Amino acid sequence: MSEIQDPESSWRQLLDRMLQARQLSALDAETLVRQPKANGRLRSEEDVLRWLAKEYDVAYASLDDIEPDKHPVAPHQRLH
Repeated sequence: MSEIQDPESSWRQLLDRMLQARQLSALDAETLVRQPKANGRLRSEEDVLRWLAKEYDVAYASLDDIEPDKHPVAPHQRLH
């Protein structure tokens, strides 16, 4: 028999994982939880990261959209 998971439980698990991975602060998680219907609109890690970007007024870029630098800076070339 397959187990049906409560959407609220899934939402909390996502936030807990992101907190543990330091992708999300406790204050931001609290803010998200208090928003009406946030758990219905924000269903994935990417949704939460997009919300964070908007909240802090920074651009969001998926790692899939970024071209890796083909010429990394050598340690002696780093700015200090």
